[in-house]
Amino acid sequence: VPNLDLSGCTDPYASNYDPDATVDDGSCSGYPDNGNHALSFDGVDDYVDLGSALLSTSDGSQAYTFECWVKTTYSGASTKAIIGQSTTGTDRFKLVVSSGNFVYWKGGAHLATSSNDFNDDVWHHLAAVKSYSGDVTLYIDGQQEATGTDNNAFEDGNTMIGKAHRVFDGKIDEIRIWDHARDQTSIQTNMNLDLSGEEGLIGYWKFDAGEGQILYDHSGNANHGNINGAIFVENNPTIATIAVEPDSMYQYLLVGEQA
Repeated sequence: VPNLDLSGCTDPYASNYDPDATVDDGSCSGYPDNGNHALSFDGVDDYVDLGSALLSTSDGSQAYTFECWVKTTYSGASTKAIIGQSTTGTDRFKLVVSSGNFVYWKGGAHLATSSNDFNDDVWHHLAAVKSYSGDVTLYIDGQQEATGTDNNAFEDGNTMIGKAHRVFDGKIDEIRIWDHARDQTSIQTNMNLDLSGEEGLIGYWKFDAGEGQILYDHSGNANHGNINGAIFVENNPTIATIAVEPDSMYQYLLVGEQA
């Protein structure tokens, strides 16, 4: 019996979508981009549903790196989720702002809390790294802020942006989830870059569609999100662009600055 599988892009949202393809080959690209935008969340009921659990619910040793740009003035003690994965159980996970600090929250506890706050109505880059050994490290603007430990798997439930029990109040931009622990140098090198051709991304949401109710995933994995209430707002950073030539290690940069 001949093999009738045809590789190609199976994501209808991509510009290179192939309706005849039966096996996705990871080549999907060309999602709507209308300039630099972010999403504004009202702190009441706005969120983005990514449609499934993107973080392992069975392997507590799985490593991850979470990155995002955030702008907020929230100073309350209640946790306001930037990204999370949970239902209503006690093991729910979220990266939050609480009392102005950046917090890795899981299982009802603050497992790591930044020593400095970031609720000054200025854009800040946040990163949380969970290693295979369970070490958790938090960074603000590329500088290490806190450490902790997390050896547990994640609770089942859809991964959300701006919500995990409580919702975010402020603006969010440029979220990345990686399937490995990235070191401080990698975080500092890439946090101002617009990535292309990078391996290890579970999801990469640029927030630049500027309209509509879909938050497009640029990782090639089609982990698109449904926007509920949050609205696009113009953002003014000129982020450098990095691209990887196919089958080579050549890279080129167009350098800008983060507003």
